[in-house]
Amino acid sequence: MNIMKKNMFVAKLGMFLMMLFGSVSFVSAQSANPKVTIDGPLKFIPGMEAEISVNYEAGDVEFSGYQMKVLLPEGLSVVEEKDEEGMAVYGTLGDACSAKYHMSDISFKNNEIFFIVFSIQDYMLKNGTLCKFKVKADEKLAKDAKIMLNEIIFASTEASTDEFTSEVAVNNIKDEWDANEAANTKINDALMATMTVLDAADQQINETCLESLREGYLDKLADCATVINQKGMELSAKYAAIELTEKDVEDFVAVCAETQTKIQAILDEAAEMTKKFEANEAANATFQAAFTEISTLLNDADAKINDECPDVKDTYLDQLAEIATQVNQKGMELGSLYAAIELTQEVADKAAADIKAFAAQIEDIVTAAVKAQNEIATGIHGITADFQNAEAVYSIGGVRLNKAAKGVNVVIRNGKAIKVVK
Repeated sequence: MNIMKKNMFVAKLGMFLMMLFGSVSFVSAQSANPKVTIDGPLKFIPGMEAEISVNYEAGDVEFSGYQMKVLLPEGLSVVEEKDEEGMAVYGTLGDACSAKYHMSDISFKNNEIFFIVFSIQDYMLKNGTLCKFKVKADEKLAKDAKIMLNEIIFASTEASTDEFTSEVAVNNIKDEWDANEAANTKINDALMATMTVLDAADQQINETCLESLREGYLDKLADCATVINQKGMELSAKYAAIELTEKDVEDFVAVCAETQTKIQAILDEAAEMTKKFEANEAANATFQAAFTEISTLLNDADAKINDECPDVKDTYLDQLAEIATQVNQKGMELGSLYAAIELTQEVADKAAADIKAFAAQIEDIVTAAVKAQNEIATGIHGITADFQNAEAVYSIGGVRLNKAAKGVNVVIRNGKAIKVVK
């Protein structure tokens, strides 16, 4: 701005202040200027619109009005809007100004927005947004450019600042944007492929895995999903910041590949465990059938000997107990294998055959017990019928008796000793 134009502006601002406060005197502030900034750098691609805010932070001295020129670089144009009366609007005041106490004159020419803001009551500006304006980028915007805030002057009835400037970097990020979009497309493709694999795996586990095993494998799939989702959230943040690169794509594709490998391993393990569990159950059923069968035989034999062989039962019940002990021991061995899901059909078949073999022994024991009982009964009848012909009668302790006593007796007849019970 040339000296004449600058002086004209100051005079214009001075007239505003004179009109407002009835004074034309200005006291130059010796303190630091207020901070006037735009958060940046600003990033654009051709065709993109954005609203830009100018920030204000007061220094040691407060001010009620200001002037400022916003110079836009080539390729960045102001977005003209219309007010209620249809008049062109090139910018608006921010919350640093009071809608009630501040007035403004905002104009646009030669890619410059000209702000003049004042307060008739000398109402001081507050920290916050000084003003706002909308811009649109086109293909002419350079990769590296600047928005300049020129000819900034703040004033009140008591003081004014010297003219100062501020600036913010503006970047045409079309190349970065295109790379960011391309990377995001590849990442989304990898993500969707992995999620498809996850969904299919989830369905397979629910349909084919035993219910008792299902939850554990679904949890493992959920852990895989968590890894992918966490990585996806990280990359989403980089995408929003337009910072995705091919390295991000490579890393994420590798994570997806690793995750898919883990998913397949989970499916393989689930299938193997299901097969093993089913085999374990089938083998256990085989053994349990044999165990139940032999247990029934043992119980039946025990009952028969107790009922039909009261005089000799102890000896034969002891023999049954020995068999029951062996059967129960085998049951405990296979029970441990079953609990560990390690029982095979081969082991179950052999164990079943082993305990089934006891059936013949059980039958032999019952037969022997019945025979022994019958022999005792036959002996009793004989001595009852031919007692007078007996050569001698002895107690079980070897004492000779005159006649058969109650309990166990040994009768000598025809040179043979016969144990009888009376």
